[in-house]
Amino acid sequence: IETNADASCYPDYRNNRAECPTSSALIEWLYSSNVVLLVIYTAECAARAFVERGLYVCNTWNLIDLFTMLAGWCATLLASIAPGLMVMRILRVARLVRLGRLMISIPELYTLVSGLGSSFKAILFGSVLLVGVIVVWSIIVVEFLHPINVEIEYFQCERCPRGFQTV
Repeated sequence: IETNADASCYPDYRNNRAECPTSSALIEWLYSSNVVLLVIYTAECAARAFVERGLYVCNTWNLIDLFTMLAGWCATLLASIAPGLMVMRILRVARLVRLGRLMISIPELYTLVSGLGSSFKAILFGSVLLVGVIVVWSIIVVEFLHPINVEIEYFQCERCPRGFQTV
């Protein structure tokens, strides 16, 4: 929603985004929901740190949550100081990393995602094999068909004699 609102400001308000009537800075509920979510993330991180004490920093997911929360507060602070600085909005995308924790906690979802990763690996190796076969056959075609193709007279096609010239 925020990106769509700011994208509608272009190209008319490219140099002066503050005057754009559809700017995302004018959407109050968006800012409020962002702050509410950050407060929830902060409370969760604080509760985990209180319960786990010194072991909090030993868990990688806790550190990812801490980084996500700190990046969100930094982005909110910088957006209030410099409203034109929209690059910090990308830091909010880091909240999607928290979905990784969800994938680990639900075994069926973890199995599904790990199976998807394995299938991508198989597709990658199959694609490499397919490209190799195509390259080999193109070399064979150039070696055997190009000499025959050059001897054929094409009356209305000047590109045709060069058709099998290179791989």
